[in-house]
Amino acid sequence: MEQVTVSTCGTSILTNGTSRDDINFLRASANKKESEYTPDELRKTDEIIAMKLETLTSASTEEARRLSAELNGFIAFYGNGANLDEAKRNSHYLIHTDTYQGAKSAELIQSWGNHNGIEMHPVKIDSLNTNSVEEFRLGVNNLVEWCVKTLPVKRSEGFRIIFNLVGGFKSLQGYMQTLGMFYADETIYIFETGGELLRIPKMPVDFSENAKKAVTENAAAFRRMQDSSIPRLMCRGIPETLLDISGGRCRMSAWGKIIWDEVQRSLHE
Repeated sequence: MEQVTVSTCGTSILTNGTSRDDINFLRASANKKESEYTPDELRKTDEIIAMKLETLTSASTEEARRLSAELNGFIAFYGNGANLDEAKRNSHYLIHTDTYQGAKSAELIQSWGNHNGIEMHPVKIDSLNTNSVEEFRLGVNNLVEWCVKTLPVKRSEGFRIIFNLVGGFKSLQGYMQTLGMFYADETIYIFETGGELLRIPKMPVDFSENAKKAVTENAAAFRRMQDSSIPRLMCRGIPETLLDISGGRCRMSAWGKIIWDEVQRSLHE
């Protein structure tokens, strides 16, 4: 069966094996977009990226695993590198933050894939960063929306969905683990500090009857929230766990989007 891997990308490819001064510099600017860098900051960041690209494209499989947490999980999944030819037939998404370093880290991993004949697709999630709780929550909602639009279609086409959560930043992992319960056939990690793959199969999920009932009874409001926020008065009767409320207006929370998606699919089955 053909497979789709969804890998969360952090910046380990930039920081692994990097000097302490450069690590401190990278961490201080981790949430910046390209336009927010000074010319000197951008030049220094690009110098680090260029060095990493040269190192990565000439690295052995084992060296690539040490350089990148994301590749550590990816290569381990494909038989510690023995089955990478199989990866060439599959589809691969690299989920990254809405930051310059996040985009460049995903591009570096994509370059490794290209060098090895494996096509990988970076996916920027708008607003996904740790600048603020509000921005992070908006980013998570955008991530859920991407999952809702992309992964059920892939499964209907016969693909098996794999979540590679070895890389990425900690704030995102709890959300991805939850999303994996709904959209992944298998979630993979690397066990502690070793190289052994930890594989978690898809868990059966039983939706709360109260949540499904609330969504079904307020279907009109949920339909409107697919496109924009709506006045809070229109959200009466909807549990707050299904909503993000700000400035007197409501939109679906990450959990609300998942429930809405599942209710819609059940109505069409």
